[in-house]
Amino acid sequence: MLPMRKGFYIVGVLLLLLAACTGDKEVRAVLDRADAVMESCPDSAYAELLPLFDGKETSLLPLGETREGLSRSDRAYALLLLADATNKLYKQMPSDTVFQEVVDYYDRHGNANERMRAYYLMGCIYRDRHEAPMALQWYLDAVEQADTLDADCDYFTMMKVYGQMAEVYHSQVMPMEEISANKQYSRCAAKTDRTYEYIRGIELQLNAYHLLSDTAKILTLTDSVHDLYLQAGMPQAAASVYSTAIFLYLQKRDYPKAKQLMDIFEHQSGVFDAEGNIVGISNGTTDIGIEFEYNDFIYSDTCTVVVGTGVSEQAPINEENAQNPIDENPAIDPSAAAIYSVGVTGRPGETVTLRTPAGTVADQE
Repeated sequence: MLPMRKGFYIVGVLLLLLAACTGDKEVRAVLDRADAVMESCPDSAYAELLPLFDGKETSLLPLGETREGLSRSDRAYALLLLADATNKLYKQMPSDTVFQEVVDYYDRHGNANERMRAYYLMGCIYRDRHEAPMALQWYLDAVEQADTLDADCDYFTMMKVYGQMAEVYHSQVMPMEEISANKQYSRCAAKTDRTYEYIRGIELQLNAYHLLSDTAKILTLTDSVHDLYLQAGMPQAAASVYSTAIFLYLQKRDYPKAKQLMDIFEHQSGVFDAEGNIVGISNGTTDIGIEFEYNDFIYSDTCTVVVGTGVSEQAPINEENAQNPIDENPAIDPSAAAIYSVGVTGRPGETVTLRTPAGTVADQE
C-alpha cells in the first residue's frame, strides 16, 4: 500500500510541475508577443500585457501588482515591457520603487542589452517626474552598460538613450553636450540603417546652435540636412527644415533668400494645403514651431506697422500692434521677399509693410 501511495504522490508532483511549466511557457509567449510588436504597435503590446496585471488599468499598474504565480524572471520582464509600452503611449509609468526591482534583477541576471534597456526606462521614469539630473544619470549609466564589441549590441535602444539625453541637455541649456548627444544619436541610427533618424539627429543639432547664436552654422547645417533628406527621397522632411532659416534670413533682412526658402517650405513640406491653410506638421517635426511662426502671424490684408511708440523694438507684427490696413502701396516690390510674417521685426521709427497671401514685404525708412 505504501509504495502505491508514494507512486500517487510522485505522479501528483509531476503533474504540478507540468502545469507550472505549461503556465510559464504561456506567460513567456505573451511576453515575447508583446515585445515583438512594442516598436510598431505599442498599444497592442500594452493590451497583451494587461492580463498579466489582472487586467487593471494604468492607475493601478505603478503598484507593480502582477498576476499571482509569475516567476521572478517573468515578473521582471513583464514590468520592463509595461514600462516600455506606457512610455511609448504617454501613460503613467511604473514607480521608481517598483521598477528598481527590474533594474536589480537585470543587474544580476541580465545581459548588456537588457541592463541598458532597464536603465534607459528608469531614466524615462525620472524624466516624467521632472527630475532632470536623475534622468540624465540613468541615461549615462545606460550607455555604459552597452557592449559595443558584441555583434548583438542593441544600437536601437542606445539611439533612444542618446535622444533622451539630448533633450535633457537642451532643457538644461547645455548646447555643447546636446550637440554631442545628437551626434551619437545619428551614429547609432546609422548602425541600425535608420536613414530618417540618422538625418534627424543632425537636424536636431540646430536647436543647440540656436542656443549658441551661431547663425552661420545654422544656415550651413540646414542646407546640408535639406540635401540629405532629398538624397534619401524625403522631400517633405527636406522642405520642413527651413523654418528656422527663414526666420534668420528675415532677421538679416535678406528678403529674397527668405522668399526663396518660404516658397519651398509652403509648397513642398506638406504643412499647407492648396489654399495656403495649415493642415499639419509633416514628419513629426512639431518642435520647430511651425504653428507659432506661421499661424500667429497670418493676415489676409496688407497692413502697415510703424515700429515706435508703444511697440517693442523686437515685437513681431500682430493684430495688437498693426495699424489700419491699406489696399495698395506703390513702394512694395513684388519680387521682394515675403513672408507670412515669421517674426518680422523693425527698428524704432521704421515702417514695415506686410501683404499676404501675395507674400511681399517692403521696408520704408
